[in-house]
Amino acid sequence: TRHARFMVRRLKRNKAKLRVGIVFWSEVGNGDVEAAAELAATLNADFVAFGMIDAVTGALSRKAAVTLKAGHRRRQPARRKQLQAAE
Repeated sequence: TRHARFMVRRLKRNKAKLRVGIVFWSEVGNGDVEAAAELAATLNADFVAFGMIDAVTGALSRKAAVTLKAGHRRRQPARRKQLQAAE
C-alpha cells in the first residue's frame, strides 16, 4: 500500500482534479464496500477496487476528485557555515 499511496500523491500533485483509483486484484475484498472506502481514504485515492467490475464502476463515477491531504514539510538541513557561526 505504500507504493500505491506514493503514486496517488505523485499523480495528484501534477494534476489536482485527476481522479485516481487503485485496484488490488484479489478475491479477498471483492464486494466489501466499507473496506474499500476505508482504504481509499488512507491512500488519498478516489476509489479502491478489488476486481474488474468495481474498478470500472469507480473509474466511470462522476464524483469529484478527492483533494490531496497536506503532508509533512521537510526542514532544510542546517548548513555548515550556519552551524559554525552559531558556535
